[in-house]
Amino acid sequence: MVKTMTTRSLKVLIYGEGPTDIGTVDPSGTWDKGCIVKLIERINSNVQLDFISPPRKEEISHIPIIPIRGRKKFRGHGAIINKLVLYGRKKHFNYDLVIYYGDTDKEAGAKNTRLNAKKESEEAYRQAFEAFDFFQVNGIPVIPLRMLESWLLADPNSFAQAFRRHIQLPNDPEYLWGDKHNPSSNYPKHVLKRVLSQLNQVPSNITFCQIVEHMDLETLKRRCPISFSPFINCAQDKIK
Repeated sequence: MVKTMTTRSLKVLIYGEGPTDIGTVDPSGTWDKGCIVKLIERINSNVQLDFISPPRKEEISHIPIIPIRGRKKFRGHGAIINKLVLYGRKKHFNYDLVIYYGDTDKEAGAKNTRLNAKKESEEAYRQAFEAFDFFQVNGIPVIPLRMLESWLLADPNSFAQAFRRHIQLPNDPEYLWGDKHNPSSNYPKHVLKRVLSQLNQVPSNITFCQIVEHMDLETLKRRCPISFSPFINCAQDKIK
């Protein structure tokens, strides 16, 4: 007699920054999932993730940031998680897990060094975990260094499988940075756009989901150790 694997279900409250990370919700409530959601769904095939439709930015922007430890308030990513958790309470959502997506853009005026990049990523995750711990919620932060496109540029094999052609990708995608206004710079969005143009593709949620579908998670851990490793280690621990 063949035993079947029991599938566990988790109710998930999720929030992100834009249409190519967690996706978009149209006025009717239909959710077009982004590539980060697709990535999260791949982590454990034995766990069914039941997502609550993500709130729009304007739905949580007015929610106050509460003080912690006297007069101190959450900063950065922690402040947004503060708003997200209070939004969930206001809506009386019942959930098992909170997933927050945000970028680690280079701080204004900061030198673009590897040491600074590592410190900024560590601080971003520290802010997120501090907020999750304060509110005593089961949370997973998803915070690429510097942005989503850096992770998408990590696995050459994912492009070969998705678009049937091998292509050279930059080394150390987490450290890519450049002039946002110069299409020829190493700004991650520009680099990915140039890579996709060689494959007759353009940046879009559909294209990004195709890449994510074929990504090898161990390759991402190796090629993006600063920001992908803390995310995937936390996610594999909590989605089980």
